[in-house]
Amino acid sequence: MKLETLKEEKGITIYLVLIVLVVTLGASLGLSSIFLRQLRLVGGVGVSMPAYHAAEAGAERLLRLDTCLIMEDETERLTCIEEVSGIDNADIPADCEGAGEPGDERDCRTGVVEEMNLLPEAERTLDNGAQYDFAIEDPGGDCEGNNDWGYCATSTGSFEGVVRRVEIVR
Repeated sequence: MKLETLKEEKGITIYLVLIVLVVTLGASLGLSSIFLRQLRLVGGVGVSMPAYHAAEAGAERLLRLDTCLIMEDETERLTCIEEVSGIDNADIPADCEGAGEPGDERDCRTGVVEEMNLLPEAERTLDNGAQYDFAIEDPGGDCEGNNDWGYCATSTGSFEGVVRRVEIVR
C-alpha cells in the first residue's frame, strides 16, 4: 500500500517545481520591464541636459545683447553688439545707431537676432555639438512683455533629436 502511494505522489513534485518556476519567471520579467523603463528614462536625461544647456546659452547671449543696447556711447554699443552677436559691423542694422530710444532698441534687437539666425551653424553650436536658435516677438498677443521696451524671446536648444526651449519675457 505504501509503495503504491509513493508512486502516485512522485508526480506532484514536478507540478510544484513548475509552479515555483512560473512565479519566479513572472516576477523577474515584471521587474526587468520596470528597470528597463527606468534605464530609458535616465538615458534620456543624458541627452536632454545638453539640449537645455544650449537653449540656456542662447538665452544668455540674448540677455548680453540687451546690455549692449542700453549703452549710451554709440561706438561702444556697436562694438559690444558685434562682439556678442558675432555679426560683422557692416551687417548691424541701422536701427542700432543713434540715441537708442525704445522703438530703435526694439527694431535693433529684432534686426540683430535675425542676422544672428543667419550665421553659420558653427557660430550657434556648442563644444558638445548642441545647437541653439532664437525667435523674438514684440509685446501683444501671446507675448506679455512691457509695451514700451519689452519683448518675448525663445531660445531653442537641440541635441541628438532632443529639443528644449527657454523663454524670456521682459
